[in-house]
Amino acid sequence: MLLFGDSFAACVTPPEECWGALLERSDLAGDYALLNYGAGGYGLGQISLLCRAALPLYAQARPVVVIGLLIDDDLDRALLDFRVWPKPVHRLDADGRPRLVPRELARTRDESIRREGIGIASYAWRYLCFGTPLMPGRRAAAARAHQRAVFDLSRALLDQLVASLEACEVDYVFLVFHGSSFLGATSPYREREEFLLGELSRLGAPYVLSREELVADARRTGRTESDYFIVSGHGRNHYTALGNEVVFRALRAGVLRAALGGSSPARLDRARIELGGELGLVRFERGLYPPFEAPEDESRLVLRVGAEGPTRVSGPGVGNRHKSVRRQ
Repeated sequence: MLLFGDSFAACVTPPEECWGALLERSDLAGDYALLNYGAGGYGLGQISLLCRAALPLYAQARPVVVIGLLIDDDLDRALLDFRVWPKPVHRLDADGRPRLVPRELARTRDESIRREGIGIASYAWRYLCFGTPLMPGRRAAAARAHQRAVFDLSRALLDQLVASLEACEVDYVFLVFHGSSFLGATSPYREREEFLLGELSRLGAPYVLSREELVADARRTGRTESDYFIVSGHGRNHYTALGNEVVFRALRAGVLRAALGGSSPARLDRARIELGGELGLVRFERGLYPPFEAPEDESRLVLRVGAEGPTRVSGPGVGNRHKSVRRQ
């Protein structure tokens, strides 16, 4: 299993409390070992770059690939050319495709600032626009322009990343990490979540949500934010050991979904379900949401089969990748 992402994928807890150790203590241990490519501070652009560079090294091993994305920051980070340290950055070309900007990355932060500047012409003007209520129109317009730029670049990067995953014919799933704000009734990142889930659905890419497991556990146990998130010091706002344990349930569900063929529903959308010559019961679903009853309800869907006894699934791309289909 290959895991890509930012510090939420890398974990800020000790290794014995992180995803690899949780995997070893789970029922997946007999079938999977985890190679964690998570890197603190990464955004969607860097995650995509690293994933596409690493995939050819492991494609023949048929790994399950997990793409972790923190809804709070990872889309916005794709626009930045500097975050703590100089970083690669993508820009859209005339055809709307993401292009890696050719630039020599400085060896130190100070060198980068001397060479490229900080991009702020006037601190006073910036404070007037964004630090005071004196220019609300300009502030709102800048926020809308920033969101459009984030969404446009993120859409193109997701297109490129999913195309690479499909080309390598690996099973994959997106694990959407959520910060503590999602435990409340409202969140400043709700529009980003709606955008991301909409794009993953458009691409037919399976996903699981950490929020669902965190909220369900909190309702069941009465636990609060401080149980799941580090509230101060090193690793602030990241998952605690308990937070990792709860979110691992989403990771496990995503891996099982991908291993059962959920990551490539397009290869199953014309599949034929046979049981003794008769059609079995078929249900189509998207993500973790209620079932859709017909394939035309969504362009690419997860196929679930309900049948008694041995069941064979045949269709384009099936068979070479999936040795069996288990009844769910």
